[in-house]
Amino acid sequence: MRIVAVLLLALLALIVGCSDDPTSPPPGETQSFLPLTTRNAVLNNLELGWTQRKADKIDELLDDNFIFFFNEGDVGGEIPESWSRFEDLAATTALLESNTNPPSGVPVCREVRVDLVFDDDLEWTEVPVPATAVGEVWYTATVPYLFQFEMEGDLTFVQNDAKAQFTVRQDEAAWRLVEWRDLGESIRAAGDVSVASTEANTWGGVKALYR
Repeated sequence: MRIVAVLLLALLALIVGCSDDPTSPPPGETQSFLPLTTRNAVLNNLELGWTQRKADKIDELLDDNFIFFFNEGDVGGEIPESWSRFEDLAATTALLESNTNPPSGVPVCREVRVDLVFDDDLEWTEVPVPATAVGEVWYTATVPYLFQFEMEGDLTFVQNDAKAQFTVRQDEAAWRLVEWRDLGESIRAAGDVSVASTEANTWGGVKALYR
């Protein structure tokens, strides 16, 4: 009986050990939305809002006077140099909700993968503020980004090596995104594309499809 008891205890320990064995969760599942009490929290929530397709979370982090500036290479035709908070949020919402509420005349985006490449050591630089914001302190940081937007019709927009400049300001107790400048794609990213149904694009270029 004593031998049987020892074997049972050993078997129980083995089962418990196996149940505690850590596994790697899918990317993004360990990330969570943060209170907008730090500058980096703005970037964290921006990335997660796109990845989880939550336009309401993006709405929360945009300043009332937010402006999106397109990459110079995208400007022309129907794409302006910049657009307002209203225009940007409307396009973002249409893109993110296209899989559940398909808008007419634009493609359905089936899957969104976005990665802003930054960490706790990201360097934020103080920048001059407009005359209407005297007494405030604004900070800016340039951040590499990668994305993959899988569209209907077997077309995938990708970007592997681009950068964006983000400027934030403190609104009472929270930080908000007041400017986003899309610095565009690199030559290397475009050269990485080898699949006929895959196209390199800028973040602004993709959003402009849903204007």
